[in-house]
Amino acid sequence: MSQALLDASGKVLLLSGAWGGVGRAILTRYVASGGTVVALDRSPGPDTPGVLSLTCDVTCEDAVEAAVAQAISRHGRIDAFVHAAGVVGAGDLQSTALPDW
Repeated sequence: MSQALLDASGKVLLLSGAWGGVGRAILTRYVASGGTVVALDRSPGPDTPGVLSLTCDVTCEDAVEAAVAQAISRHGRIDAFVHAAGVVGAGDLQSTALPDW
């Protein structure tokens, strides 16, 4: 894989489910590639360099909006988003209502 594809230098990633298995792997790789992670999870994560850990239940729209606002206030922007939270549900992107998403 090209090294350029893995260069996250100066980039800010908003990551839900950050402290679970998949989320933690993404977080670890992104920070190792020079990026900053705003880590969202229902449980607080450990104090980790390059990571702003926010307690957030992604099933609550107000909590997500507050987390996004805090991320932008702290870092000025969000460059990427990964939804790795394990929320159970069925449906496709186009037909899933926001409360169910």
